[in-house]
Amino acid sequence: FVLDAADGQLLWKKQVSSFASGRRISEVPSAAPAISDTQILVPTVRGDLLGYDLREPKLFPTRYGALGRALIQPIVATQSVAWPTTARARRRGSAVKSYLYVANANEAGTRYRLESTELIMGAPAFQTFGGQTRFFVAARDGFLTCISERSGRLIWRFSTGEPLAHQPVVFGNGVYTMSEHGGIFRVDATSGKEVWRSSGIYGFVAASRDRLYCTDAVGRVIVLDAVTGSHRAVISANKLNLKLVNTLTDRLYMGTRTGLLQCLHEPEHDWPL
Repeated sequence: FVLDAADGQLLWKKQVSSFASGRRISEVPSAAPAISDTQILVPTVRGDLLGYDLREPKLFPTRYGALGRALIQPIVATQSVAWPTTARARRRGSAVKSYLYVANANEAGTRYRLESTELIMGAPAFQTFGGQTRFFVAARDGFLTCISERSGRLIWRFSTGEPLAHQPVVFGNGVYTMSEHGGIFRVDATSGKEVWRSSGIYGFVAASRDRLYCTDAVGRVIVLDAVTGSHRAVISANKLNLKLVNTLTDRLYMGTRTGLLQCLHEPEHDWPL
């Protein structure tokens, strides 16, 4: 379904399907779509990505082939679309592989893929600096990898020594990644060097200019100093069992699974940063 963002009116709808070997193939969407300048990009349980033309919905979609299953919403960065997949083990005892595919966001063509022997934790984070865009990819093997968005060239690789449990987030010159054992690392986005590590952190909510808002094991919001990683405050939010990850602004979106939604912000910032 494609809705007008201004008034919510339905513009068009279409059954998700593709065309191969002279016949129509029904597809099953596996996650939320992404949108580029010209296409709606829909991941499928087959691992492929289908690109539907925004202005000509009657056209057959562009198919971006991939191995495994795509269960996470793709991201669009500059002229690229990126999505992780997980491939099943072909025989008992063999490792499950995970891939990150990067393709052209507005036209046909897959450019490269990154392969990992462990699960890639969510979609990559990205940052554009000096006209160059970089992807930051976290995997369960404990490695945080930085690659060129355009070519896939390795820029740096950082080992946390612990299994990673969440997709990374990036603010300014800091890349933040969280381990399965409750640790958050700040890594310099340029050099790939560790800046600090803080314990007792299991999730991310939002960030402002000098603070990170994270969650601990019991659902409280922990306020961290972005420069040093020290704990600055604790917000009792145990009963708010829905905490949305916001990497775009400093707003904290929290609520309950029964319908309550709240937006919180620092008092001195009336407008989103």
